[in-house]
Amino acid sequence: MNTKHHNTWRKRLQHLLQRAFNFSCLLCYQPSATTVCHWCENDLFFFDDTTYDENLLSCGLVSRHVKHCHYDALSVLGIYTGSVAHLIQKLKFSHSLAAGRILANWFYTKRIHSSRQLPQVLLPVPIHPTRLFSRHYNQATVLADDIGTLANIPVEQHWAIRTGRKTQHHLNRSDRATNAKSAFSLSTRCLDKRIATSNINCVAIVDDIITTGVTVNHLAQQLRKRYPQLTIHVWAMAFTPPPKSALLNE
Repeated sequence: MNTKHHNTWRKRLQHLLQRAFNFSCLLCYQPSATTVCHWCENDLFFFDDTTYDENLLSCGLVSRHVKHCHYDALSVLGIYTGSVAHLIQKLKFSHSLAAGRILANWFYTKRIHSSRQLPQVLLPVPIHPTRLFSRHYNQATVLADDIGTLANIPVEQHWAIRTGRKTQHHLNRSDRATNAKSAFSLSTRCLDKRIATSNINCVAIVDDIITTGVTVNHLAQQLRKRYPQLTIHVWAMAFTPPPKSALLNE
């Protein structure tokens, strides 16, 4: 079969599948053979890691706003606005695991597929047990699992615990810092077994959104106290810039 006929049959098959299974883009809701159509994907803003040497802390518009004294590198997919925010909200509040998979796939292909240094373990930021009971999953764990599957990196779910029930996004910067200190702590064993058996020296804390960086910075501080040899990265799907930031014009 020549190329022209092959493309014709492929388009017909895609059309039949879309009609049979009602495939549609999660963002524009138009028929699509993929979770997010290529038109919507092309309209999105993604950070260019090559510009910042794979570390967004090199970007002043981010590093000036994010607390980062206890971790070494930050990698973020995009800005928490528009379609990226919509996908994260669908994952968190509408039980859309498909939204989580597309975010994880983008993070893998656009952030870490060709990275020079990958962590050996992924550490999802924990949520409170009550919220886990009502939501049935931790969105950070969903993202870490999907990225870990793509990148062949194991996930350690029980490395830290959350006891405080206040959500960080309702608090101002100073209150976030106070809340994080009382809300998060390392588990009893944390990474002891993995470090003892696998000689781990680099990990990545995974979260859906980074705003002030207080939560991940506090968790990184606790990790560094316990395991001084670790290189600690932070991976997030989106960054919330301050009002009037130039990033909002991207």
